[in-house]
Amino acid sequence: MGIPITVVSGFLGAGKTTLVNQVLQNQYYLPEEVLIIENEFGSVGMDHDFLLHVEENIYQLNNGCLCCSLRGDLINAFDAIIKTILAKGVKLKSLIIETTGVADPQPIIQTLITTPSIMAHFYIDSIITVIDSDYYNDAAIHPETIKQVMLADRLVVSEKSELSNDDKKRIEDDLKALNPLADTLFYDKRDGFSSEDFFSLNRFRLVEEVALPKMNEQHEHHHSHSSHEFESFYLPAPNLLNQALFLRWLDWLLFEFDQKLYRFKGILAFDEYELAVQIQGVNQQVSFEMRPELATEAKTGLVLIGQELNREKIETSFKDLIQ
Repeated sequence: MGIPITVVSGFLGAGKTTLVNQVLQNQYYLPEEVLIIENEFGSVGMDHDFLLHVEENIYQLNNGCLCCSLRGDLINAFDAIIKTILAKGVKLKSLIIETTGVADPQPIIQTLITTPSIMAHFYIDSIITVIDSDYYNDAAIHPETIKQVMLADRLVVSEKSELSNDDKKRIEDDLKALNPLADTLFYDKRDGFSSEDFFSLNRFRLVEEVALPKMNEQHEHHHSHSSHEFESFYLPAPNLLNQALFLRWLDWLLFEFDQKLYRFKGILAFDEYELAVQIQGVNQQVSFEMRPELATEAKTGLVLIGQELNREKIETSFKDLIQ
């Protein structure tokens, strides 16, 4: 499959760097087996006493990890990694991309999955978004913060002060309403963060079959935030679909909502196949994957996450498709 990529996003001061440093200190992998891509050195507080200048924009940190300075195009950064690190036989086990607090992770994800030279060596393992519990209510109204939440596979709430069970439940419910595809972990930096909760999650690619029907039970997770109208909802697909008709519907969906549809994911069954088919997309990029471990009687449906989606129009068109 290649080398797994973990993208870490989160608003300014949320605790991304503290989390990444703690994960690296756990030595789940040897330091030289991990490569970090940062937006700029010196801006996020990583251990920046360089032991070795490996190549242009690629350094070895004093903790042994390799680090690539993302000062320009992401593709150029990966080209440098491939030519100067992988070509020399370095056995990387993980690559971490730590974004700036104001960064929209969507262009990063799109670049990764649409660049053949990157996908030939790497794959996206998980998108992790870190959220500061102390500033949750203020930060959550910021559009970029909400988008970081909606694109995540795992949400990590950094507890800078002790939260009651009611507070945790409120935050978790609110996050689940924005992004029903992600799970939520609460993290106290004094206790550290487990490497098992960070590496080798494989959450970007896989859809958990059991997660889909639950969404219908919990008010379908339709939820809007402020005037920006961020929302997510679930389209059940109990019947076998005609593949050609579905692809036409999908073309319409992507054209109609373009940049407003951030992410979609689900399990569908087509009348041409005897196996369940997983579908997932980030904006205009779509992938299909056979899931032989899931029988066609698996709960099938599609989750849509985005901004200013016309839910009624989408639901009506999808119901016409499955009838």
